[in-house]
Amino acid sequence: VIVKNYEDITRLIEKGDHERAKAETLMNKTSSRSHAVFTLYLTFNKDKKQIKSKIHLIDLAGSEKVSQSGVVGAQFKEAVNINKSLSTLSLVISTIVKNNNDTTKYVPYRDSVLTRLLQESLGGNSKTFMVANISPSDSYFQETLTTLRYAESAKLIVNKVNINEKSDESLVQQLQKEILDLQQKLSKAGPLDKKN
Repeated sequence: VIVKNYEDITRLIEKGDHERAKAETLMNKTSSRSHAVFTLYLTFNKDKKQIKSKIHLIDLAGSEKVSQSGVVGAQFKEAVNINKSLSTLSLVISTIVKNNNDTTKYVPYRDSVLTRLLQESLGGNSKTFMVANISPSDSYFQETLTTLRYAESAKLIVNKVNINEKSDESLVQQLQKEILDLQQKLSKAGPLDKKN
């Protein structure tokens, strides 16, 4: 969807949030039953250069203990899938940190759709910010502690950020070089036989 201003973006985010699966559990009145991913592609043209950027806004559904949330049936399956993707995300973060941010070594990005989407944000070419929501309630102590450990691990990831830009001049230079190469090949081939 093409967006031209902040209002267009806000409208799409609200639409996505409206369509997002939510349900009441014993732990939360409006529990998110899925992660939400909003990706914005930006293209900026200036001085014969094209700069592209991509922004992921991701709201992770919180992990939950099924015994505390009291979910059954379809909500139970949702909880299992949420917990599985969050565990994979945790594994990816700890693997990157254990590898000293060397992402040329194996990192299990492909083990979940979420981590595959976040590959550039986790050890890639991007700036990444994480906001952790925690509860002051004693009854959520374990969830709060887990979230804080998650955030602490994520802070140890160091991304190498590069500007992605494409210059019209460099494209012209590349095409001129190709033309010269082709001209040299033609001259080496000799004159064309008109019968062929």
